[in-house]
Amino acid sequence: MSKDGRTPSRRNFFTIQFHPSMMNPMGDAKSLWRKLTAREQQIARLAAQRLSDAEIAARLVLSEKTVRNHLSRVYSKLGISSRHEIKYVLKDVEDGK
Repeated sequence: MSKDGRTPSRRNFFTIQFHPSMMNPMGDAKSLWRKLTAREQQIARLAAQRLSDAEIAARLVLSEKTVRNHLSRVYSKLGISSRHEIKYVLKDVEDGK
């Protein structure tokens, strides 16, 4: 809230208005998550933990290019554009949204 108590602060306005989980016109998080293959879900979870493509590739014994390809499909299926947004989708999935 602003100091006058009537309007949201600029920071809260942008948080409320532009939270990725609120902007996805493709559907709710759970139904979108179910569209991912088991491998895509696995890679998405690791990416949400802030692992790099190289770290994910080493952990899963894959090439970095394969990881990038999987992440590209994850972004497309979830209607997002970055690994940073995956954590919001996962939070909504875990919260049952």
